[in-house]
Amino acid sequence: MGQEKTSRNGRHAAPGWVPGWALGPILLVLAAWLHWGGLLAEIPHAATPAFDHAALSTAPRRKILGDPPTLKINDFDRTCMDCHKIFKTPTDKPRPLNQHKNIHMDHGPNVKCSTCHDWDDRDKLVRPDGVSIPFTKVVDQCGQCHVRIRYDWGYGIHGRTNGYWDPKSGPQERRICTECHDPHNPKSPAMDPISPLPGPHTLRLTNPHGEHDQ
Repeated sequence: MGQEKTSRNGRHAAPGWVPGWALGPILLVLAAWLHWGGLLAEIPHAATPAFDHAALSTAPRRKILGDPPTLKINDFDRTCMDCHKIFKTPTDKPRPLNQHKNIHMDHGPNVKCSTCHDWDDRDKLVRPDGVSIPFTKVVDQCGQCHVRIRYDWGYGIHGRTNGYWDPKSGPQERRICTECHDPHNPKSPAMDPISPLPGPHTLRLTNPHGEHDQ
């Protein structure tokens, strides 16, 4: 009893206590048991670490003011020189500003406006050699000091590229420095924060207080 039987062709047949016709149903029941939670333990969820909301953004880029920079004042589009050609700035020494109070200057040793802005034509930038350049050349302006970052930006290592992953499929557009950084305070996150998506538990899906955003 319980011994294997030998078939006519010399092969071992199934043990006598397991009928051959029962193997199929047994495997089917076993598969169903494993599928619906037989030996499956509950997957643990690790606590989500805190993260800086300002590092994420809902905006495609930081909005720049154009070339030359233009603001709508009293329903008129005004450039820098619309005011600066009338109101002369007496000195470029660092001092409290009567205008541009929204600007927080924290850019290393660059504490004077004339370091980057053309003193005679505020609608232009200026290089250290005194040559004026348009705001569309801001990458070259920043790259004079940030040489390594400018090099990395040119190869797509630093910064952001919008468009197609494969350039053969469509155009790509490299975002310039001021579309990500505030030029007066470049270390400060320039883009608006994003609300994390709803659960489950991942870095972007839970806020630092452990509550799920809707």
